[in-house]
Amino acid sequence: MKIEIPDELAEVLPGDESSVLVEIVLGLYKACRISSGKARELLRTDVIGFQRLLADRGLDLNFSAEELERETRAADEILTKLAPK
Repeated sequence: MKIEIPDELAEVLPGDESSVLVEIVLGLYKACRISSGKARELLRTDVIGFQRLLADRGLDLNFSAEELERETRAADEILTKLAPK
């Protein structure tokens, strides 16, 4: 898909295509239109890189129900492994 951007908007956008992509993807993520996993995929970054992008812009990490459940399970597994036996 190609999008034509009016000159007035182009003047306030970041200079290169990758920066514009970051802003679009983060906007979609902030609006809960895409998941963090999809955002990371589109931006070709890992969890830590994505969290840094959010932190740099003062944005919170939004979890879908599935992501929250997956993260909770992972944390429980780690705590179980670390618990004294």
